[in-house]
Amino acid sequence: MTVQLSAPYTNPECHNTQQADRLHAAVQSAKMLSYSAMCVVQELSEMRHSHVKLKKTLQDCSAELDHARSRAEQYEAEVKKLRCRIEELKSELSSVEDEVHEAYCLAFFLLLGNTCCLTTSRVP
Repeated sequence: MTVQLSAPYTNPECHNTQQADRLHAAVQSAKMLSYSAMCVVQELSEMRHSHVKLKKTLQDCSAELDHARSRAEQYEAEVKKLRCRIEELKSELSSVEDEVHEAYCLAFFLLLGNTCCLTTSRVP
């Protein structure tokens, strides 16, 4: 004769309670995952919005920078022209000063020469 061992006794109510507990835990876990996913989606949406705003700000700043560069280049060109003009005026001034100096010297020597001639002709 053989003895058969029976399976351990399990209460069907206990088994159902464990299943219900596991099911409840799975539902809670799914709810938490859903809430986490919703938070991540919301954060992603906010980040996209911020990205668009920053991108627009970057475009505005880039346009402003380009405009400022253009103005700076214009100012540099104007400064270069003015410096060239200053050099021309200095050169003209120098040549005019030379002419005035020559004229002054000529007038002085002519006056001095006439005076010398006048003084020599008066001498008996």
